[in-house]
Amino acid sequence: MSEELVKNIIDSLCWNCTKRILHFQLFTLTASCQSTNYSWVQKYIEQKKIAELKSTEFKGCGVCFGLLEKYSHQSYLKELADQVNNWGIQFKDFRISLTTSNAITLREKFIQLLLESIPSSEISLTLYNPKCQSVKELWKILTFHPLELVMRKPYFHNSLFDVKTKFTVDDSHLEADLKLLDHRLVPVIEGKQKKLTKKARIQKEIQEVGFTKTNVDLLIKENNLEKMKKFYTLPFKRLTSSFELDCVHDPIFLAGRYLKFSRTLSQTAWIIEGERKLSTSIEEIMGNCLKKELGATEFIFTSSGREDIDVKCLGKGRPFTLEFMEPKRTIFDSQELKNFQKIINESTDEMAVKDLQYITREETRLMRESPENKTKSYSALCYCYSKLDSDDIEKLNSLKRVDLLQQTPIRVLHRRTVMTRARYITDISADLIDDHHFRIKMTTQAGTYVKEFVHGDLGRTEPSLCTILGKECDILELDVESVNCDFPPEINNDD
Repeated sequence: MSEELVKNIIDSLCWNCTKRILHFQLFTLTASCQSTNYSWVQKYIEQKKIAELKSTEFKGCGVCFGLLEKYSHQSYLKELADQVNNWGIQFKDFRISLTTSNAITLREKFIQLLLESIPSSEISLTLYNPKCQSVKELWKILTFHPLELVMRKPYFHNSLFDVKTKFTVDDSHLEADLKLLDHRLVPVIEGKQKKLTKKARIQKEIQEVGFTKTNVDLLIKENNLEKMKKFYTLPFKRLTSSFELDCVHDPIFLAGRYLKFSRTLSQTAWIIEGERKLSTSIEEIMGNCLKKELGATEFIFTSSGREDIDVKCLGKGRPFTLEFMEPKRTIFDSQELKNFQKIINESTDEMAVKDLQYITREETRLMRESPENKTKSYSALCYCYSKLDSDDIEKLNSLKRVDLLQQTPIRVLHRRTVMTRARYITDISADLIDDHHFRIKMTTQAGTYVKEFVHGDLGRTEPSLCTILGKECDILELDVESVNCDFPPEINNDD
């Protein structure tokens, strides 16, 4: 009985699964097949080895479904490499994601329990390998280095280029496995159950059927050989999975600084209640140009703050990053980056880009770090309804630092939290233009509402130029002269 069982198990497996699941002692061939010291198990394994290695056809496997047979063979790896290289994505190294049927885990557990159930009185040798590697682990060992040689690119587990391999078996071949899953013991949760969110409820419904990891794990924990015997019949039919490939590059990031010369250009798309107010934006001009060049599907724009539509951004510009999803072009040198920058700058006269460079995901945090410690320099053209004199300008120039308390401005109450913010302004210098016009330059803490500092916002900003001068003032033009941030570093890629 035990001999027939072991032979049926061996007949269910490909050669690599035979070596993987059975104990290594069985493969220590110290005697010939004719020796009386050579057990019938070892003889049967040796016969299988000869037959499998002589065969020119792939027979599949009742456990790994061909992953450790056909799909680890040199011919398949060459085909895989050709498909990856023809995918049209640039990459310098690669990683592999492997998706397989969870039925593999169930069948492995069944065979393990069978082998461990055979009494030592019938077979003196240990049959099950306690250090049995999973199908995924062994497939990686068998394929990664050969793939490196064929693809001529190194494997790197943190690579940005993901070769997604998916091996599936049609459910019509897994009827026994599905019936077994339907008879798993579902744990009963006593007491009042928490109300699930919509997302958690959908996930729970998905997990209630099919070869999900949750379902398989529940069945494995039962460790019930007798239940499995009711559904599984040996030998397993040797099957070969169908194969799907998808290649995706992780997002890549570019950083730079933009200058804005127009007072009618928004930083991002200006859409109110579904209606577009302006034809384009800084985000779209840059993003769409680079998206096309990189062959990306989408992009995400992030900047170090923002200016109003009617505010220019001059000097060294405002730092920004662009994240590109699923790009095809991912490797470029400084000259190509310079060309990208040129394409953007020649597409419009309302803005320009400088210091365009490749950065890593980790470097994007440099732009977001400690925003409260960043400062910005402004130049504002102001109007005073009363006549100005040199004493007024001297009063402004004598200010070393002004500490403000700013309530959320009226103009942004619809989209900002109502609160009072403490901000400061330094390096104030003013020049008189005529009796009513003056220009003031200043350095402000990030997040300062400069327009409100000028006109006071009906007393919501204290102090303001109105209260300092004792005269009603308003702002006519505002320019950002510098965003004082070390990121991204300056590079010489301007024309």
